[in-house]
Amino acid sequence: MSITRDMLARNEPVKIALGSAGFLTDSGDFVEGLVDSKNANKDYEMSLRHRLIIDESQKETKIDFIYETPATLKGMPGHPCIYFKIVEVDDASAQQVTQIRKRVWNTGRAPVLWLISPTQVRIYDAFARPEEEDTEKSHILDVLKLTSDGLEGVERFRRELFDTGQFWESGEGQHIDRNQCVDASLLDDLWDTERILTPDDEGGIPVRIAHTLIGRAIFMAYLWDRKIITSEFLNAEFEHSDMKGLLTDKKQLYKFFRWLRSTFNGDLFPIDADEEDLVDDIHLELICKLFDGTDMGSIEIDNNKIKSFQKRLWPYNFDIIPIELISSIYEMFAHSKDSVDARAKSIHYIKLHLVELVTSLAMLDLPDDARILDPACGSGVFLVDAFRRLVWKKRFNLKRELKRDEICNILLNQIYGVDIEQGAIELTAFSLYLALLELDESFTDPNDIKFPKLIYHAGWREGHHPVLYNQDIADIEHVFNRNEPFADRKFDLIIGNPPWTKLNKKTAPRDPENPKSGRQWLLEYCLEHNIPHLKPDQAIMVRVRDFARADTRIALIVSSRIFYQLGAGGKFWLSSFLEDNSIFMTINLSDIAGENILFGGKTHGGGGGSPGMPGSVIFYNPQTPDNDSCVTYICPKWYPSIRKRGEIVIHPPDIQTISLILLRDNPHLWKIAFLGSQRDFELIKKLTSNPTLKAVLHKIGISGKKYGRGYFMSGTPKPATKYIGYPNLESKEDYKYCTDSKELPKFQYETLGAPKDIDIYKGPLLIFRRSLKDGETRIAFTSEDTVYNSTYMGISFDGVDERYAHRINAIFNSKFALYLAFMLSRELGWYRNLIEPSDWRKMPLPESIFDLDDDSWDEVVTIENELCESWRSASPLERKELEDSLFKSVCDLYGLNENERIIVDDMIQYTIDLYLNRKKAKTTRRGIKSLTIGQLQRYADRLCRQLNSILKFEGKILIYTVYDIGGDSPLSVVEFKQVSQTKSNQKNSTKRVEGIEKLLIKISKNLQNQISERVYVWGHLRVYEREHLYIIKPSEKRFWSESAALNDADTVIRDHMGAVNGSL
Repeated sequence: MSITRDMLARNEPVKIALGSAGFLTDSGDFVEGLVDSKNANKDYEMSLRHRLIIDESQKETKIDFIYETPATLKGMPGHPCIYFKIVEVDDASAQQVTQIRKRVWNTGRAPVLWLISPTQVRIYDAFARPEEEDTEKSHILDVLKLTSDGLEGVERFRRELFDTGQFWESGEGQHIDRNQCVDASLLDDLWDTERILTPDDEGGIPVRIAHTLIGRAIFMAYLWDRKIITSEFLNAEFEHSDMKGLLTDKKQLYKFFRWLRSTFNGDLFPIDADEEDLVDDIHLELICKLFDGTDMGSIEIDNNKIKSFQKRLWPYNFDIIPIELISSIYEMFAHSKDSVDARAKSIHYIKLHLVELVTSLAMLDLPDDARILDPACGSGVFLVDAFRRLVWKKRFNLKRELKRDEICNILLNQIYGVDIEQGAIELTAFSLYLALLELDESFTDPNDIKFPKLIYHAGWREGHHPVLYNQDIADIEHVFNRNEPFADRKFDLIIGNPPWTKLNKKTAPRDPENPKSGRQWLLEYCLEHNIPHLKPDQAIMVRVRDFARADTRIALIVSSRIFYQLGAGGKFWLSSFLEDNSIFMTINLSDIAGENILFGGKTHGGGGGSPGMPGSVIFYNPQTPDNDSCVTYICPKWYPSIRKRGEIVIHPPDIQTISLILLRDNPHLWKIAFLGSQRDFELIKKLTSNPTLKAVLHKIGISGKKYGRGYFMSGTPKPATKYIGYPNLESKEDYKYCTDSKELPKFQYETLGAPKDIDIYKGPLLIFRRSLKDGETRIAFTSEDTVYNSTYMGISFDGVDERYAHRINAIFNSKFALYLAFMLSRELGWYRNLIEPSDWRKMPLPESIFDLDDDSWDEVVTIENELCESWRSASPLERKELEDSLFKSVCDLYGLNENERIIVDDMIQYTIDLYLNRKKAKTTRRGIKSLTIGQLQRYADRLCRQLNSILKFEGKILIYTVYDIGGDSPLSVVEFKQVSQTKSNQKNSTKRVEGIEKLLIKISKNLQNQISERVYVWGHLRVYEREHLYIIKPSEKRFWSESAALNDADTVIRDHMGAVNGSL
């Protein structure tokens, strides 16, 4: 009998509860993802994530089991989902329950807590903030009764609902609010404290002092909760027995602050010369109120005294809150030196699961003696995570606890960071010291704490090289360039999240050793190395090569703009980068960038809550790619419950392995692969062999002076009276196909910021809206001279045959143009919903456009003329019929075959529709709707047709069986079978099998296939058994479309070609 089954045999209620909810296998063992605290401590990754909640010394509140939903990448952590705690009695006291909940809440990890007692299971919202008035019934989602037959009502809490994400769409899941998590709550409290300490009127203290005051107090709370400082120590040294007393005694408090400064070797929390004079008793009283549990947003101050406030529970345990969370949130408000700079820079921080994703993948197979650099380390979150992983790897390899000098040796010889902000580098030191305290539990006596210096200073004499440098990574003259391991390129991993914001001469940071007139190293580096638009993240991607060997692994979070950024000579910058660097993995996070699961923040003083520009993670080696070098390109997609789940879900279609040489030579492939498949690339390659709009305009005699964007209002005023009286088209106007310029208001502005030459406004005109409207491209023909603003781009056909205008109007108003725009425009589909003039100019047009006598255009132009006349007056059904006919005719002009039309149509129906309508709650998102039998049959028909064209040469055909499964099943299945063309009378069929839903639920837990060396995904399965093929995938329409059938057929052919025998 296994240890698990032995334990469960002695605890029948636990066995019934876990078994009823699907957490036990048929043999009675734990399912994958469920571990007990003992085994979690033995597992390297598990112990990293849950070390504080499975502490054996905390018997009353220690968690007994942890369940994590499956990870989607090898090396990537699972998603903590449920904590299980066994309690001995049904009526556990309110105190015990609230203590357990408070401890769980402080981890910020799992959203659900189960308390299993002899006759019931109580299920709690573990993200709800603990409050003073909480009882054992507070924040409870449900109470399930345990009987000998099972757990009543467990259907709403079964494991597969968490695995598939369906739980988050239920009433119970919707009730859980991630905004009450420990990180959001702590951030709110700190912002409120800063606000009340720094009012605009008299009585406030400077922001810089408020930040350091709060920071020291947080650190004090950490040392107190860790029992490193105790009542006895405080009494003996500072004449107070607790934090609250110390915070009310300014003299002793600053004595304590100086002790902190001395203990940490001067690397942390400097005391400004004027600080003690500026800090009054009221400010210390406010800090004390924070730690006393006061609702800081409720405080009212009158005449420099607290007038009123609301009391609440102080919920934080700093011995449990992850160090990275403390550092990251502190970075939000603490490292800037003035209020304007603080609000400008403190907009977002990296959420821990993104840090863990990047670090776990980057360090997947690194040795425990690896040397690691973060070139823009900020709060130090990457270095702390890397430091902890190195310590745990060495522990695991040595199979014993490490001594203090061994842990310090890792810190002093393997962890390195650079940052231009003094506050950031001090915060990194703070974070690493906290990690050192956590990793070396022998630190218990405050008089025994003396940490090594980490931050470089002039006259360094420490016997080891500095770990941290307050300098610009682009400074090629600083001493760090000559120190080890920088000088000899001994770094095994370079990792981080460099700044993304464009540099300029006025605001670019200067050398921190001469902040007023020093050199602007990073700006100079951008200029010297032709970094487009002076983007610092791209400059750092190049600069870190100076510290790397050919096999050094580099993993950086950068702006997704790199995929379409043009460099010198109009060449894509990333293509140039690929000439000297081998990218082996890319995670393009653009599709989920707006969901607040990657970066955290708080709107403050007019700031935003996210970085704005989508980001991606680039993993590369600084060496020239081989001809067979490939990149694993991973593009996780948005799904409806993403904010509730907070998880990155990756399906096989989201992962492609692509030749680096192909990407270098075809940079638009980054965008095509982000949205589509290999078939889309082949189609775009075919289409882009046609002449572009720019080439067509040039050939028919329209020069660059006759097309472009319209006038700009902003800018230095210039006379614009020459336009007065012209029809004027502005952004509020709605049109498509044509506009009657005579009905437009007349232009009446005296001046414009940027007038345009009158030639681009001469009729006849085509006017293009730069943004989509109602999910459509919008182009209009007008025969009259018309001016238009910069919302539009126009082409004047003055002096050119008007028939060209109508042909182009028909093409670019069709659904096919939407497909082209998403595939070929630089920003549409992953950043802004704009189609810029440069995007339109490179759109391909049919070769036959030049032949005005070609009658293949007659139907297209006839439909265009009809739509020009009836677009506003036609009913929605009539308009749809006309536009569907236009789409078909346009496809004919481009010479699309049946499969190519399916690819285009499905891209529009599923991928583009989902992108455009994701925020519209009442809109039917076609791609993620549940399946019908009819759709499965169409999928199966298409796959059979595709494969039968090959099998017929062997005298065989495929037939299929569609399984009729309940609508709640997470998976659907279709069976295919090879049969003889001539001998078999078997036909396609639909079959209902009793119990198949339960089987598919089991399978859904174990769908994990290796895609490449470093990547695993789950969710889709192909099972080959002699002449049978079973395809099993999630029950969403996008995975069972006809284009999915074509892609699956391609995959089956590749599998077949690699098979040893001739069977499928």
